[in-house]
Amino acid sequence: MTVTLLDPGRLGAGAYFVDQFANTVNTAIFGQGLTSYETGSGWWRYAAWYGADGQVRVGRRSPGGGPWEVLTLPITLGSQDHHRTLSLGVSYVDGRLHLTGNCHNSAATYTRTAVAVLDNLPAWEPALFEAPTDTLVGTVAGFMTYPSCVSKPDGGLLLVYRNGISGNGRTRLASYDGAGWTVLGDVSSAGGTWTNPHTGVASTTRCLYWAGPLYDPIGRLHMTGTWREGNKSSWCSAGQPFGNHHAVYVYSDDGGVTWRNNAGALVATTGSTPFSVTSPGILADAGTGIGYCMQVPGMALGPGGLVGYLPDYVRGSLLPGADAVKCCSSEAQRVDLTGQHPRWRDPATGAWSAKSVVAGGQNVFCEYPPGRAGRGHMVFGPSGDMHVFFSGFRVYSATANSGYSDWALTFDGRKYLNAFGEAQIDRSRA
Repeated sequence: MTVTLLDPGRLGAGAYFVDQFANTVNTAIFGQGLTSYETGSGWWRYAAWYGADGQVRVGRRSPGGGPWEVLTLPITLGSQDHHRTLSLGVSYVDGRLHLTGNCHNSAATYTRTAVAVLDNLPAWEPALFEAPTDTLVGTVAGFMTYPSCVSKPDGGLLLVYRNGISGNGRTRLASYDGAGWTVLGDVSSAGGTWTNPHTGVASTTRCLYWAGPLYDPIGRLHMTGTWREGNKSSWCSAGQPFGNHHAVYVYSDDGGVTWRNNAGALVATTGSTPFSVTSPGILADAGTGIGYCMQVPGMALGPGGLVGYLPDYVRGSLLPGADAVKCCSSEAQRVDLTGQHPRWRDPATGAWSAKSVVAGGQNVFCEYPPGRAGRGHMVFGPSGDMHVFFSGFRVYSATANSGYSDWALTFDGRKYLNAFGEAQIDRSRA
C-alpha cells in the first residue's frame, strides 16, 4: 500500500509563526481551509489562508489542475494566535462559498460569495464576496472558537463552533438553508460534576473538543470529541499539562436536532437539553482503555457504515510508575511520547475496537520537529483501509483485512514536501 503525491504545487506564502504544536495559523488541526465543490466538469478545489502580510487569500483551482487562481479579501489576521483559523463551507442549495474564522472567544469574521458563483464560475476576483461582517448575514451567533462547516444532504450548510471559553464552553450549531442562517443552539453543556477517579477532585465546568460532525451517505450525522475540565485541580496529576478526558460519540438522524448515544438512546435535543458529562452511554472509549486524551482531533467515515475517531495520547505502558495508570505528568512526556491510537466502530454491533499505530515493532510518535507535539487526521479508503496523518505530513496506513495491525509509512511529507506541523485534509472529498 502506498500514498502517491499527485501534485507538489504550492498555494503561496503564508503567515508564519510557530506554536507548541509546530503549527502556523494555516495548519492548526482544527482549521478547515480546504474544500471542494462538484460541478458538471468535475471537482473544483478551494483553499483559504492568511498570506505573509496577514491578509486572507482564497484560491480556486480547476478539476484539470493548472495554477491556482488567488484573490485577496479585506480581512486581516487579528493576532498571532493559531486558534484564529479559517473555515470554508459550500452550500449546494445556492452555489455559494462561505468563509468564517479569525476568532478566538470573539466575534467571527464571516463572508460569502454571491449566489451561483460555484456553478457559473465567473472571473475570480474579490468583488464576488460580500463585505465581511461579524454576524451570519445579520444573525448574531455569539462569540466563537473553532468554527467549522459541513455541507448538509439537503443542500444547506451546518456550522459548529464553541461558544464560551476552554473549560467552560458549549458546542453550538447554526444552520444555513439558502434563505439565511438560524442558530439552532447548544449540543453540549458546560455543566455537571465530574470527579477525577485518581485524585478525588471534582470539576463543575468543561467544554467539548469535538471532531466532525460528518454526514454519512444515508444522512446520519456523527460527532466525536473529548471533555476539557475547567477546574485545573481536577486534572490528571499535579503538573499534568492537559485537562482532557474520555472520548464521546453521539449521532443524529435529523440533521442535528436530536442526538443519540452508541446504543441508540436519546441523550440530547439541540437548543433545549444538550448532553453533558453525566449523560449515559456517550463514552466511545469505555471498553478501549482510554481515560485521558490529549485530543480527539480526527474523525472519519468509511464504507458500509464504518465510523472511526483518532485520539492522540501517551500510552500508559510508556510511562513510569504511578504515571502509567494516569497520564503524562510533564510537558516533556507529552511532547516526546504522544502517539496516534485509532478507534473504529463495528457497524453491525456498535462495538468499538482499538489499535495503536505501531510500525516495525516501534511506536510511532507525533513529535516533529524535535520539541514540538502534533495532532492528526484519519481517513478510510474505499476498501476500509485506514490512513493516519501525523505531524510533518507523515502518513501511516493499515489494511482492514489485518484488523489495522500492518501499519507502514506510506508517505513522508518531510521528504517530499519539506513539511512540518499538522496536516490539513479536504473532508468534502474524504
